[in-house]
Amino acid sequence: MPETVCGASVDGDVLLPLLPGGSEFFEEERTTAMGDRYEVCGVGVDDRLVLGFDLFPYSEGGDPVETVQAHARDVVETIDIAGNSAAIWSDGVMTFIRCRAEETQEGGPYISLEISAHRNVVVIEDDAERQRALEAFAESYVAGVEEARGCDV
Repeated sequence: MPETVCGASVDGDVLLPLLPGGSEFFEEERTTAMGDRYEVCGVGVDDRLVLGFDLFPYSEGGDPVETVQAHARDVVETIDIAGNSAAIWSDGVMTFIRCRAEETQEGGPYISLEISAHRNVVVIEDDAERQRALEAFAESYVAGVEEARGCDV
């Protein structure tokens, strides 16, 4: 079980329900052409990528629902993740994290975080149950991102 994803600590107890059974867990970090502050990572099991993570600096917090709908995703509901407004849909969650450490960086002072469950590996069949698992994981993961990035919110 990976202890970190995109440099942020993860709680295995809330990550495990989102992963299929298997013997070898891994974290994958992908490089982007947009610089080192743009992070694209994944978590997988036995050579199958299961969850995708996108973390990008963002100048304005904005409305996560509008942001997600602009990418043609059906948003089931707006939720609160660690004090941040978030959008959740059947296979993902997205929020903006206020991060004072990002204020002096190009693109800050927010971090856009999107976590997506890959559709080719369905671990939880029921959409509502999968959303609850994504929400629980995202709640925990946001705290890890804030700690890793030095956010003082």
